[in-house]
Amino acid sequence: DYELTESFRCPQEIISTIKHIVPAMTSNKTGGEVDTADGNRDIDFPDECFIISRTNSNLVKLAYKFIQDNSHFSIGGTFIAQLKRDLNRVFKGSVSLTGMRENIAEQYEREITKAKGNKWSVSSIENKYDSLLAIINLATSIEDINIFVKNLAIHSDSASCRKLMTIHAAKGLECPTVYFIKPDICAYFKERAQSEWEKQQEDNLYYVACTRALQTLTFVK
Repeated sequence: DYELTESFRCPQEIISTIKHIVPAMTSNKTGGEVDTADGNRDIDFPDECFIISRTNSNLVKLAYKFIQDNSHFSIGGTFIAQLKRDLNRVFKGSVSLTGMRENIAEQYEREITKAKGNKWSVSSIENKYDSLLAIINLATSIEDINIFVKNLAIHSDSASCRKLMTIHAAKGLECPTVYFIKPDICAYFKERAQSEWEKQQEDNLYYVACTRALQTLTFVK
């Protein structure tokens, strides 16, 4: 449930993006902007912004590009630590990228089967393995992955005001400029949700992502 019916932070233009979730929400502030950007093209992200995603794989791809371009950014230490743990599991016994992909396929099927058997949500499992595959598909060798992780650690909770983060990590934070990467993913997971609670969670995440913006919200599609 959304108890608030008036936003004192976000302007009307931002509030309009979550009206399908909270129709009663209003704001007396004006001057905001909602825009769209093509995710298949290079985007000139400003030095100060939040870049938010529902899934980890989008953040991994952007971090990889920023590192290649020697661009500044910050990403959470908790995100990196979990990524390292997940990578270590698929690294085990692998001497090639092919071996890592095979490990991912086996572990994914095992976890998905268990989740479906217990009628658990599979979105977190898909999110985890999509991000691992994104790293492997960007690499040309296992050493590339090691280098990427080491470079990623340099940007862990850095002083940069260009911040990559999941929607969960963005809760309670705000920024004048926010980029919401592939917002339709929330709708994708909502359609596949097995319970009303899970559907509500996807609406909550969409709401949180949009309302982090204090002035400009850009949907990257």
